[in-house]
Amino acid sequence: MYTIILGGGKIGFSLSKWLLALKHEITIIETSLSKCEKIENDLGNIVLHGDGTDPTILESSGISRAINFISTTKNDPVNLISCQVVREHFNVKNIFSIVNQKENSELFKNLGINNTLQIDKIITDELKNIMHDNKISPVSTLYSETGNSILSITIGPENFIANKKVTEIDLPNGSFLSLIIPLSGEPFIPQAESIIEPGHKIIIVTKTTQEQALLNSI
Repeated sequence: MYTIILGGGKIGFSLSKWLLALKHEITIIETSLSKCEKIENDLGNIVLHGDGTDPTILESSGISRAINFISTTKNDPVNLISCQVVREHFNVKNIFSIVNQKENSELFKNLGINNTLQIDKIITDELKNIMHDNKISPVSTLYSETGNSILSITIGPENFIANKKVTEIDLPNGSFLSLIIPLSGEPFIPQAESIIEPGHKIIIVTKTTQEQALLNSI
């Protein structure tokens, strides 16, 4: 699966690193030469220097065969324009964007960019995780839209499900474990006898209304 990510900052870099671990093909479009050099040194030759709102640059990235386009810059106008250009001129199945200012969310939706994630929600979720009574290990919201969420959860020894088989895990209705990413080795789809070990990162799909119940269950 081919994904193009606009922005090589913290969010774009982390997302790219995760997708590369899943064996996805990635191109990052970044305007800063210094960031381009860092990405190339850390992740390999997956970065294109240029303006992601420019159709010529987007064409150079191979967007005609991309399945996903994700805009992650700190500049909402850039995110919005790039998503509009991709939506109107290229046949990309999935278009996602970070929204840095909460008040801009409605503008994105009114202009047809429905798959958005607000920065303040990401920060709030992270604080909830840190302050959670059960000391849940780090949780990241990878996607949240249309009543569904995809969560990335790093399992620690204090988690209820640590060292348990998948068949022993009782998740809330509408939730399922879709991927296990070990500390070393290849990510894999969990089987009934797979054991969730401390240090594993797990990817769980759940109903948005069940997120807290899910966190309590693990």
